[in-house]
Amino acid sequence: MIIFNIGPFSKDELTIRFDREGAIKFLDAVSFFLNQVTDAVVIDCLQYTRNVVDAAEIELKRKDENHLEIRDGRLMLFISDEALEYAEFLLKKFLVEGDFAPAEFYSFSRRGRKYDTQVFFTKFSSIESMISSNGRR
Repeated sequence: MIIFNIGPFSKDELTIRFDREGAIKFLDAVSFFLNQVTDAVVIDCLQYTRNVVDAAEIELKRKDENHLEIRDGRLMLFISDEALEYAEFLLKKFLVEGDFAPAEFYSFSRRGRKYDTQVFFTKFSSIESMISSNGRR
């Protein structure tokens, strides 16, 4: 499972949570994207907003500058090769060690925001615990 949400501590943070299966799925997409000439890769996931979980997608698009947008249930990550390589490293490490340490992945610019949005990768436990903690890591 892969689930993402903005906040809860700041609107300038985005958390993407993975269980083992979701990490494998995301790693496969990142590895494929790094090694192929393709415009984009789309990964099915969930989005958590205000105690509601909905079906969503994460779309990876290759760009020199890291930028993100969230529209209509789709998280679009315009992402550099350097950030993709770091994502691949973090996901492989998670699959071996069972946790993300450090949780910080990368920062992305976002339209309408004064500061960059910091993206975190964390381990997903359950939707129930996520809702009861209001999305806090």
